[in-house]
Amino acid sequence: MERSGAAPLRLLSPSPGDNVPVNVPKILNRLHRLEEIKLVNCEPNWSSRIISQGAPQLKSLSLNNYGEIGRFHLPTDGFPVLQHLELIDFVYTSAVASLTTLRSLTINAGRSNDKSQLPSCIEFLATLSSLPNLSDLSLTEALASLEGPLPSSSVRLTHLTRLYIHDADIRNLGMAVCITAPQLKAIDLCHSGKASAEIATPIVAAIFEKLPTFTASYSELSLCVGYFSGTRVKLWDNCVTSGAAKRAPFFDMVILGSGDLRTEELVLNLFPPTTHPPTLHFSSDIEMASDHVQYAPLQHVLRHLTRVTEVRTSGLKALTNLLGVTHPISLPSLKKIVLENDLNSIHKPRLLSKFVEQLKVRKGLHDVETETLEISDIYCQLTSADLKLFEGLVKVSKRRTKSRNKRVS
Repeated sequence: MERSGAAPLRLLSPSPGDNVPVNVPKILNRLHRLEEIKLVNCEPNWSSRIISQGAPQLKSLSLNNYGEIGRFHLPTDGFPVLQHLELIDFVYTSAVASLTTLRSLTINAGRSNDKSQLPSCIEFLATLSSLPNLSDLSLTEALASLEGPLPSSSVRLTHLTRLYIHDADIRNLGMAVCITAPQLKAIDLCHSGKASAEIATPIVAAIFEKLPTFTASYSELSLCVGYFSGTRVKLWDNCVTSGAAKRAPFFDMVILGSGDLRTEELVLNLFPPTTHPPTLHFSSDIEMASDHVQYAPLQHVLRHLTRVTEVRTSGLKALTNLLGVTHPISLPSLKKIVLENDLNSIHKPRLLSKFVEQLKVRKGLHDVETETLEISDIYCQLTSADLKLFEGLVKVSKRRTKSRNKRVS
């Protein structure tokens, strides 16, 4: 370091297994020459020193707080060329009017036990208005719980291309509605708490209403029921086939319900239609009898998924939950079933027989024909006798999966 003259310096935490010690306090004596700082297990006196003194050449600052949740408030004009800011386990309280050069902002305050000390949605929107060059925004448990309706204020970020919000309070996901970003290419919203339908409805409706309309689009819907319940919706733009799933979606949202499936139902019902019929990914860790508490709500959800033509399931246990009701029929437009995982369980004969009977009932009573059953030959291990059960009901094809760890998304 002494021989580096006036060249810019980088301060990076040692990698795991790296035995080379880093004298952080000594390097911080040269804050004026640092262009990158990345500290894992950042001690409070280190972060305080960086924040209070500033760094005129610093372009990238990443601090992972060690110990108690810290507070982060930048001095005016202390970081005139900062482009990337990542704060893990810090409460962000800055009005960053001086960070006009900032391009990416990542804040994760997930360890904070006191949401009241976090900035409100309105306060944070005011902060964003001072970041004209921001292109990437990632927030994890970074906001105080929102009281009342979504704020009417909004901010326009002309360079924003990616927005990520992860929060246990579904109302904070609604901040996405308050951001106008004409260059946006990816929206990722993740809810990690439990939301009742009454609280979720206005938030979800506002988020979906803000989505752009594409001339060609495709979507995937996911529904998980059982001991854990939730739903996920993905939207791809500029495509009309399921091949779009090979690239990242434009919109990706995960919502967890409270167990009665009402929240999941409203998400799936309110999600705007796409030009190509959606695919449903379904998983269930239990086999439901008709008296199960989730049975009737599940069938109510499935009856309204009238545009779904393809279902991918995690096994026969899940599949028999899907096709259980015939009055009115669930998934009325279903044409293709992709069956993966778990078919070699000890319950395979009974579940397979139940599935075949469900197909017969669908075809006989409703003249509804599921054309294709696609089976993963690694997991399903159906015998020739098993396959004969489907004769006259569906065309069975087998595909080879590349990995034994393949999971339904």
